[in-house]
Amino acid sequence: LARESILVPAAAIAQKTARTAARRRGERARRRATATMSHWHKLGFQAFLAKEIMRKDTLPFAIGMGFVALMGLGLNASITEEDRKSSAYHKQFVLNDRKGDH
Repeated sequence: LARESILVPAAAIAQKTARTAARRRGERARRRATATMSHWHKLGFQAFLAKEIMRKDTLPFAIGMGFVALMGLGLNASITEEDRKSSAYHKQFVLNDRKGDH
């Protein structure tokens, strides 16, 4: 009986101390985050874009868009002048060499 009475207050104190420490850590983390956090509407375009791209939710989309853009540039760079001369699209829309009234 004496042993239980000694352990119960010690457990209660340990639990209270753990709660207080967790609360304190939360307050510190919250203060640190708000001290370094900048509001998105006050950021310049490049800073906002960099911040948004580095979020874990938007990073995969940014990587995918970059990959598609590089593929498009590679495809465009691979077209030769001979390909352009033989292309009906290039003649009709780029060179504006349309036949007929339409």
